[in-house]
Amino acid sequence: MASPRELLDRLAARDATSYPFLSLYLDARPGPQGRDEFDRFVRRALKARAHAFEVRSPDRESYDLDAARIERYLENEVRPRANGIALFACAAQGVFDATQLDVAFPSHMLVVGSVPHVLPLACVLDEHPSHAAVVADTHQARLYVFSLGTSVRHEAVESPKVPRPAMGGWSQIRYQRHADHSHLLHAKAVVDALDQIVRDEGVRHLALAGDEVILPLLQDQLPARLRERVIATLHIDMRATDHDVMHEAERAFADYRVRRDRQRATTLTDRALARDQAVLGIEPVFEALERGQVHELVISASGQAFASHVPVPLVPVCQRTTVDLPVDGSPDTRVTAVVGNELVVRARRTGAAVTCVGDPVLLAHVGHVGAHLRFSTA
Repeated sequence: MASPRELLDRLAARDATSYPFLSLYLDARPGPQGRDEFDRFVRRALKARAHAFEVRSPDRESYDLDAARIERYLENEVRPRANGIALFACAAQGVFDATQLDVAFPSHMLVVGSVPHVLPLACVLDEHPSHAAVVADTHQARLYVFSLGTSVRHEAVESPKVPRPAMGGWSQIRYQRHADHSHLLHAKAVVDALDQIVRDEGVRHLALAGDEVILPLLQDQLPARLRERVIATLHIDMRATDHDVMHEAERAFADYRVRRDRQRATTLTDRALARDQAVLGIEPVFEALERGQVHELVISASGQAFASHVPVPLVPVCQRTTVDLPVDGSPDTRVTAVVGNELVVRARRTGAAVTCVGDPVLLAHVGHVGAHLRFSTA
């Protein structure tokens, strides 16, 4: 089964189809009664969209097959721990892809258009990259890798304890020297294990937790390539449960994401104003994507300004696409979703990174989208 990131790129690479392509996102977190609460939305949205296609037409036949398969999947194949579900289907094209995540999508959404709708998936992946946490004392350490709200790797490093002498004097001095040397060797072993994990798992960010002896040693032993990834030092006892470690690490990374988004928005704006290979706004970004000029697309995860100005080539795409949400299905919401998705698709097709900014206020003054460029045309 493809990873969510592989799925994103495969979907973004698909050409437009004349048949309806369904993209369904569900917030699958249990409600107050402990049960999934997306069934009603799915039934209502699938039934409502079916009326857009003429009965017994090829489009309607493809759509009905997709709707039936989606309902079977949701009834029989959802994991109890899944908090986010994304389904992509076009029976006429032989497409049915699904991914279940331990993190939730912001809301339910059904999009029916000519291409897969990948914007929510891209934003969730950007907001939950692989990150690692280390909890250590002077003779043991636990190393974790978390991705998309779950632990994907857990390793332990253990070194022999240094026995404490029964008398003072020179024996105490020799003990302290031996202990210091042992603690240093332990710190090096932990860092070596961490370095291997970072390479294996593509870890972007690190959090360290340890007592007053081991933490400075770990920090001193980190090579520059790891030191630049450290975003927090935490207070976690070695006796903490795995669940508690993940909870503290996720909270630290959530705080970091807030700081990171502010910095992303500031850096992008400053570079664009200085005309330093960055642009702001829908039209300049769209044109840069058309030229293959974009190195990194920076987009609000929930921007509402896209409806104010749509590049002419995207008008037909917006007209052919419908968007169903639990509350707001307004034309502005549809255009926002379609334009944002088209920008993400074009970015991934040209190898550009996609960065989502969670707080819509941060990019509101520049049209909710901007880009860092590979080269300048000026």
